[in-house]
Amino acid sequence: MLDKAFDLFVDLGATDEQCDFPVVYASGFQGTSGLEPDKLEDTLEPLFDVVMEHVPAPDVVMDGPLQMLITNLDYDEHKGRIALGRINSGWVLHPPLAHSVLHATTAEYVYISKA
Repeated sequence: MLDKAFDLFVDLGATDEQCDFPVVYASGFQGTSGLEPDKLEDTLEPLFDVVMEHVPAPDVVMDGPLQMLITNLDYDEHKGRIALGRINSGWVLHPPLAHSVLHATTAEYVYISKA
């Protein structure tokens, strides 16, 4: 399977650096992971360690005002509107009150109950 993934990278025109990708063998269902297929641990820590080592942290402006791009909206009859997204600037304060810009000319204050 690893050879097929490597061949796919090459067929897509990946650079040498991109073809030198880290490999982690894992099963989220079983909760196991490891760097070798025959040496799996009963935890997902090896997977998380590789992610923390190879995936760069997001570029967030911590001192700016809260700015969040909503990527998913949902509704719960007990909690109300649910918005999932990525914070680009600032952080959520408690008690969390934010200014939501719905359109270029429409805005409202919203309460953030969970962060």
